[in-house]
Formats: sequence, C-alpha cells, structure tokens
Amino acid sequence: MTNYRLTFPEPLHDEVRGHLLQGDREEVALLYAHEAHLSGTTILIIRRWEPVPPAMLLQQEENFFSVDSQFIVGRVKKARERGESILLAHSHPGDPDVPRFSRADDRGENNLYPLLHMRLPSRIHGAVVMSPGGQAARLSLPDGTLVEVDEVRVVGRRVRRFVTSNTCDESITDEARARQQLIWGPHGQGTLRDATIGIIGAGGTGSVVAQQLIHVGVGRIIVVDGQLVARSNLSRIVGVRCEDIGVTRKVDIVARVAREVDPAIEVQSIFGDVTQADVLGELKAADVLFLCTDSHYSRAVVNALAVQYAIPLIDLGFLIDVEPEAHRVIAAVGEVRIVVPGGYCLSCVGVLDAERIKAEKATPEDRAANPGYFTRLDVNDPSVITLNSTIASLAVTLGCDMLVPTMRPVDALDSYRYNAVKGIVTNVAKARQPACGMCGAEGRAAMGDSLALPC
Repeated sequence: MTNYRLTFPEPLHDEVRGHLLQGDREEVALLYAHEAHLSGTTILIIRRWEPVPPAMLLQQEENFFSVDSQFIVGRVKKARERGESILLAHSHPGDPDVPRFSRADDRGENNLYPLLHMRLPSRIHGAVVMSPGGQAARLSLPDGTLVEVDEVRVVGRRVRRFVTSNTCDESITDEARARQQLIWGPHGQGTLRDATIGIIGAGGTGSVVAQQLIHVGVGRIIVVDGQLVARSNLSRIVGVRCEDIGVTRKVDIVARVAREVDPAIEVQSIFGDVTQADVLGELKAADVLFLCTDSHYSRAVVNALAVQYAIPLIDLGFLIDVEPEAHRVIAAVGEVRIVVPGGYCLSCVGVLDAERIKAEKATPEDRAANPGYFTRLDVNDPSVITLNSTIASLAVTLGCDMLVPTMRPVDALDSYRYNAVKGIVTNVAKARQPACGMCGAEGRAAMGDSLALPC
C-alpha cells in the first residue's frame, strides 16, 4: 500500500496560505511540484507557486470558483519544460475545521485533471484546499485514479505535519521515557517514535548522536559509515569494545547499542560511502539528517540531498588548534549548523571547500600521480569525546525540537557555536545567499527525483 505526502517548504507554504485566506471569498493559486518516490511512499514537493489573477476566474463566490482553462493551458508549457506537476490550490475561508473537498470542488477537478493528464502525461497532479482550521489535499495519478493525501508536511526550522482524520493517533505512553514525556507529552513521544533519522558518520560525533537518539526513543535510524573500528576509536566511539578493533563495522556498533537499550528501535546499518548514489539514495527516507563527517565531499552531497528533497539537515563540526610542544589547546570551537527551507545551506556560508572536494574525489591513480597535492587528506585532527559530546547534545536537542517544538522561538538562519576555551555557547545568525547555486531559486531546492543524485 502506497502512502502519499505533500511537502511544502515553509516560506512557500506561508505565502500560499496568506494569499488563499486573505478574505471572505475563495481564492485560488497554482502550485508546481516535483515527485519523489520512496519505498511505500510517494511525495510531491512544492517548488513554486503563483496566484490565479481575478481576471482569470470566470466565477468567484464564497463557496465556488471557476478558472479559465486557457490560463491553465498557458502554464502547462513551462511546467512541461521544468518537469513539474501542477496542483490547484483554493480556500474554504468560512470553514473553522480541517476542510473537506466539496461537490463543487469535485466538479471543477473533474474538468481539470483530464486537461493536465493529456498535456502533462505520466505525472501526478492534484488539488489542495486550505481553511482557517487546516488543510487537505488529494492527487490524481497518471492513470486517473484519485487518492487522498495522507500527510501534508511543512518543512522549515520546525517540521509541521497535518495528517488526515483517518490516520492513526501517534501518541504513545512510554514508561521507560516517562521523565522526558513530562517535557513533550505522549504525542511528542509518539512523533519521535514515528520518526526516521539519518546519521552520516558513526565516529566521534555520530556515535554520540546515535546514542542520544536511541535513549530519546526515535523509531528508526539509518546510519552510514564505511569504516571498521580502529584502536584510536576506543576513546571516542560510544559503545565500542576492545574486541571490536579491526573486525566490527562502526555502523554495527550503533545497531548493537540500540538492541541493548531498546530492541524496538529499527536500525538500518549501511556499510558504505555516502558519496555513492545508491547509499545516498537511502537517506531520502529520513525526516531529519545529522551530518557527522569530516569530509567536504560527503558534506557537499548530503547538503545537496537535503536541499533537493526538503529534508532538515543538522551539520556538526569541531576544530581544535593545539600547540604541539606544550600540548596546550589554543582554540577549540564546535559548531552546529542547520540547513532547512528558508535558511542557508552549507554552500551559502562557505563551509564547503571546492579544492578540498576536488582532492577528496580524486582517484587512487590521481593521488599517486600528484602526491604533493594530497598531503593533507589523511592527517587526523585532534578529537576528544567530551567536546564531541557537547556539540552532539546541542545537535540532538535541535533535532528533537524540529520534530516536537518545545523550546524558544527559533529562526531558520540560526547556528550554534561552542567555544570550549571560554566555556560559552552562542547563537550565530548566518546569512542566506539568494543567488546560491545550490539552494537559490535556480538551484536544487525542492527538485526531488527530477534531478539525479549529486554524486
């Protein structure tokens, strides 16, 4: 059985909702979306929208509207060129509850869908209705089958989920986590149990992130790492044992910790490189991603995936500068960055080094031919579990708050910096680059399966 989801980037959603609910009459807009297909789930990600001008409404009453078909036809060509689906969005401004499609809506869509399927075949189209009490959506599949959307998801600094009335209540009572339920309640605990979290890197920060998510009670973890346990990992990886050295995969340590704490948690352990398309593709199923690697290439591809599929991303990093002879820490700064619709991406804020990415992508033959160019790739940076744990805790707290809002009002431009030498944590607002080739209007944002994975 396939589930259907509609995903809105938060800024776009709020613009559409503001337009549709501006007065007492039904307002209308067109939404343009890209498809994303997971195992058992089909998603339409809204990329752009435009209002239907009053002159293009043949009728506009309190409970009824009719759009000039030539207006639709005029938008089809551009949608065809961009690989987009089209959804008709309108309002029920007088409905205080979650809206239902009316018989008038049925009649209008019965005229619309044949036109769209004829001119934009092999695509999913649909309709959205918004009211003061909520929103609902339904889709017309390429064969003409009409299906209800199970969930409308709004993704920004926080993830808002609007589910249909026939969807099961996700509230749970978990005695093992009774103390934390005092913070976010049974519904919040159920939201976390229903969540799928992706972790890229199961080393010094990734293992701590995984441990905390396991104790918090998330339902499913996808963890990616392509390394075996080394002796130096004994001091930094949570759950590692002496007998693991040289034989146990880091991802299997995460799975073992989960079994020992809560066997109900599902862990998908992927022993591989996230820069490979088949591995990266598995992370499309995540509700939130935690990026815990040192590689700029891996950061670049995961950043692109998050932007392309509107998946919130939390990036962790720690830089320690040591005076070697005195063994004295000169500087130790960790940072937690968030990549969400409406905010910045890692390309915007200069985290990604193009020359470093080029070097990391080089083949063994290239490295052998130009050894002087790759001298810094295999140098290990200082790392200690206490510092890793501090930024991991900041990151997991942010991730939980994305899914179950409990903290102060936040902004999509936030980042969090931990200065270990001074012992302070500060909120540092980042600047978004509107012309960014990754998350800007002409970049990968909300493109879904329309673009190949960025590997």
